[in-house]
Amino acid sequence: FSREPGALTSGRAMPDSGFALLGIYEHEGRRFALNTDFQIVPLDRLKPVEISRFHGIKLDDQVTLPVAFVRSQSANLYSGDPKTIGLSIVRKLDYREAVPLSGKEVIVSGIHYLETANHDYIRDERVVRVEKFKSKPGWATPGRTWIHISILQQSLVMYEGEKPVYVTLVSTGADGLGDPEETHSTIRGQFLIHTKHVSVTMDSDTEGAEFDLRDVPYVQYFQDGFALHAAFWHDSFGQPYSHGCVNLSPLDAR
Repeated sequence: FSREPGALTSGRAMPDSGFALLGIYEHEGRRFALNTDFQIVPLDRLKPVEISRFHGIKLDDQVTLPVAFVRSQSANLYSGDPKTIGLSIVRKLDYREAVPLSGKEVIVSGIHYLETANHDYIRDERVVRVEKFKSKPGWATPGRTWIHISILQQSLVMYEGEKPVYVTLVSTGADGLGDPEETHSTIRGQFLIHTKHVSVTMDSDTEGAEFDLRDVPYVQYFQDGFALHAAFWHDSFGQPYSHGCVNLSPLDAR
């Protein structure tokens, strides 16, 4: 782009567009970037994106479901025994920290405590508790990989056969359990992933909901325009956010 009369332009970027950059250059005191469509964009019209550092955890024979994700900024990890010697604070838990659980629950004076896999305790307050499935799906056969996504919990679990191998938080459609034909809701059902892309452009010209995001990474389409993909433009994983797709942190999507 250039402000000089008669200079070549290829159009005007939509507000809140997103670009991946190949290189940065300087010309007459102004810095420009080359995007992956080989277009030049001025850096003083762009804002760098800091991607989320959030990610889920791998599961194995030692670390498995159930797992609790902390949804509070002021939750603590406790040691001791809530029924006998009492509890003392070990440390503050990070927001969205994943805490493997033993499955044991203790209630003292109306407060519910969840025992961790390391025999410490957390309060069952503002946590997302992700459990293993209670009845085995028919497709959970040895060696077959599949994914379970909960819209109510905003969680995702990856399985190999009956074994959970990864758990994390996601962001599904902003309108929750609404009609995906009429609202920003994620379609519900059983689907096969049919197409995978390292990156694609996602855009919309719907009035009031326009966007143009280039190079959206790690995209897996499972039905019509619905996909699992990385979202580098927000850090709201664990809450509904998307136009209907399943948003993952870039680390999880990879």
